[in-house]
Amino acid sequence: QDRRFYSGKAQLDAIKKHNKTTYNGDIIYLKSEVLKGRILNLKGWWNDMFFGFGEVCKGHFDAYVIGGEHNDVLKNKNAHQIIKTKMLNVNE
Repeated sequence: QDRRFYSGKAQLDAIKKHNKTTYNGDIIYLKSEVLKGRILNLKGWWNDMFFGFGEVCKGHFDAYVIGGEHNDVLKNKNAHQIIKTKMLNVNE
């Protein structure tokens, strides 16, 4: 219970201090299939094709749903191939 309270308080403090800035570069966004907000029918970026980054990303935005759990995204071979192709211009 204490941990949940502390986590929630830390998030609220961070939100209050945050100053939104734009990013002019390109973004490659790799996402898991974990969509708890959609499952819980919460409002927000769950159904947004830019996952909430549209207002800050001024460059090209590529989003990929990789699958798996949140902590497994960068372990996925599909993620490796996307990164090689998009960032290093390597096609295998």
